[in-house]
Amino acid sequence: MAQNEPTVAVTRRNFTTEYHHDTYKRLQARLPNAAASGKSVLLTGAGKGIGISIALAFARAGPRVIFLCGRTRATLEETRAKILKESPTIRAEVIVVDIGKGVAECLQALAAARNLDSGRSVDILINNAAYLASARVVGDDDSLAHVQEQFEANWKHYEVNVKGSLALATAFLRNCVPSNPVIINISSGAAVLDYVPGIGCYASSKLATLKMYSDLSFEETARGSRIFHLHPGSVQTAMSAPGASSPDTGTHTRVPLD
Repeated sequence: MAQNEPTVAVTRRNFTTEYHHDTYKRLQARLPNAAASGKSVLLTGAGKGIGISIALAFARAGPRVIFLCGRTRATLEETRAKILKESPTIRAEVIVVDIGKGVAECLQALAAARNLDSGRSVDILINNAAYLASARVVGDDDSLAHVQEQFEANWKHYEVNVKGSLALATAFLRNCVPSNPVIINISSGAAVLDYVPGIGCYASSKLATLKMYSDLSFEETARGSRIFHLHPGSVQTAMSAPGASSPDTGTHTRVPLD
């Protein structure tokens, strides 16, 4: 990190007066009415971090089937085992997919989901998979190899978080139920913070996805599509675990969140 570079710069007013670090009574009281009975749920990034918790929460809501999607079969199978242990009557299926590869890959994943569910359309999509590399937007290293490496790491944010999110929405909307499908986009506070060192490309990619899905909600009114952004708060996952790079350390950490 350059000398005199601020660690965090937030200039807008903070309207949050109460912070929570776990579920709380007012939220829990509403959960019994949040049922997904008879619905199918497709979740990306289901093998790690927040994705595991989302999978378990939806399993408790009683869906017809939950599709656990991500790049690594082993971690997805671990999530599936946790679901079956906690909610043994819930059907959970594993689909290996890398959304950053584009729309053809995502279309294959949605086709696989339908094949696993007797051709039925998907009700709910949760866009949770993401990629984060902690690095300056433009490095100050003179090594050409290092410059190229950092550029590719930074550009991958847009390959996964923007292109991947667009590809996923495109595939879902061609394979979803004909009326009232639901998309939940897992967003990030980084999209709206003024400045946090080391996450400029991650933050801008999440902001791009936020705007893209918001516009999509207006385009999808005819069939009653409901599109939500969910900011899960500050959650300790692989990117904030001990030993991982903090955005203000100046070191480089790459974390595919799937």
